[in-house]
Amino acid sequence: MQKPPLISIVITYYSYADYLLEAVDSIKAQTYSNFEVIIVDDGSPEKHVFEMDFGTLSFPLKVVTHETNKGLPEARNTGVKHASGDFLVILDSDDLIEPTFLEETMAALVASGKNGIYTEMQMFGSRDYLWKGEISLVSLLAGEPGPVTFLMQRKVFEEVGGYNQHLTLNSDHEFWVAAFACGMQFDRIEKPLFKYRKHEISMSCVNRDQWWQSIPVLMEHHKEFYDQHYPAVMAYKERQFRELENQYDLLYQEWMAVDAESRRVHAIHKEAMKRIAFADQVFKNPILRLCFFFLRRLPNSTIDSSVDEEFTAASKTAPDCDGRFSAIGDTRRVAMR
Repeated sequence: MQKPPLISIVITYYSYADYLLEAVDSIKAQTYSNFEVIIVDDGSPEKHVFEMDFGTLSFPLKVVTHETNKGLPEARNTGVKHASGDFLVILDSDDLIEPTFLEETMAALVASGKNGIYTEMQMFGSRDYLWKGEISLVSLLAGEPGPVTFLMQRKVFEEVGGYNQHLTLNSDHEFWVAAFACGMQFDRIEKPLFKYRKHEISMSCVNRDQWWQSIPVLMEHHKEFYDQHYPAVMAYKERQFRELENQYDLLYQEWMAVDAESRRVHAIHKEAMKRIAFADQVFKNPILRLCFFFLRRLPNSTIDSSVDEEFTAASKTAPDCDGRFSAIGDTRRVAMR
């Protein structure tokens, strides 16, 4: 039986030692058999890779270190230089892949004849949602980034020239644009086989302003494509804004409904607290309490005995009602009529 192609998984590591162990565990669970892992320690100020215990491994593991931090793009490029496979997967140390990621993406790549295969993304961590976007040159130029992790032929990396070291925060985005510009073709598996961790201290969140400032640099690198596809990009952005408008309208309507319900519940709570406070004052006075007791039993009393029935029915469904509350609860309600 012919051995399946070798896939090189490149993991860049700077911090999040616990997350790196989780990432390696997700790789250890792969159903695909022929792969290697290259971990690039990019001058980590925390625990070094050599200090970590990854347990028993059934695949080759290479560790490459940078004496100083050189940034995410260069760390990825270093990892690929030490990779032996004709197929590549780039994985951040805080992300995960499902057990069938390698098997299914490789099968799809072979069947489709494309240069790369990406999947839907399951966001997890501080935010939890499913990304199901479809990537095109126009969507990328319009600002929709592609996923960080996907399977690609090594020649995609070589044709693009690796990750742009001048774009620390959105080198992934630029890589996708450059790949399409080189004529590379990609297909998607409609399964969330890649899990992207969202957390408040990630680079994309902490350096959000810098991310936006690097967009003009990306545009300058691919000016001819922005010029060529300008009308299509503007039409795409218009659709994006319309979708955001619709989403905002729906969220606003839901908020209004929740706000109205909150106000209603608050009013009920406020009225209930007033009644309870009044009843407490009444029942601290033994004379008033005795008056209420006899008043309820007068033939022409306006105090409806159904109050007792209502309270009895409510008491049956109310949890943890002690004897004292059930004994005086109906009288409290009567007192406020």
